[in-house]
Amino acid sequence: MSVQMRTQLQASAATITNETAAAANTAARVGGLFDDLADTATLNRERGVASIYINSAVSFTPTLNTAVKITSAMTAGIVSTYNFTQNSSSISYTGTISAAVRVAAQVVFSGQNNQEYIIYIAKNGSIVSQSAFNQTLQGTHAHGFISEAYINAASNDEFSVYINAVGSATAISIKSLTFTVHTL
Repeated sequence: MSVQMRTQLQASAATITNETAAAANTAARVGGLFDDLADTATLNRERGVASIYINSAVSFTPTLNTAVKITSAMTAGIVSTYNFTQNSSSISYTGTISAAVRVAAQVVFSGQNNQEYIIYIAKNGSIVSQSAFNQTLQGTHAHGFISEAYINAASNDEFSVYINAVGSATAISIKSLTFTVHTL
């Protein structure tokens, strides 16, 4: 049948409810309403979230002036549906239908003073430009970065966190990293 607005579904249900004459509600009409409901509803099994994280310091050396994937091994966090898989440094969407997702990364790391870094979200190894968050470190203490993007995900799309060291490629110490993908 078709995806419908809530008001359309309510109007159709009211019509079926009000038709009390014998044989007024045909199997096609009642079945059609259920078919529309199934097409329109987001089932709990289709919605979900997956996360991976680093919770103790790891060293990582970014590539000079090039966005590269953070490949440090991460711990599997929450996964609430069959539509996601967690890898050691990425999350894949495995749903059978396309879905809108929010992808977010929170990274805390320390590095060289006055060094500029850019954190990105990547889909299938391609940088999502809207996710770019850049900052120049002031001091060698830990700094927090937050990056997020709203993306359409197709089956088997892989999401990961990338970093670009602008001007210098010295090692950084990742203090914590939380990476989450969830359907909207």
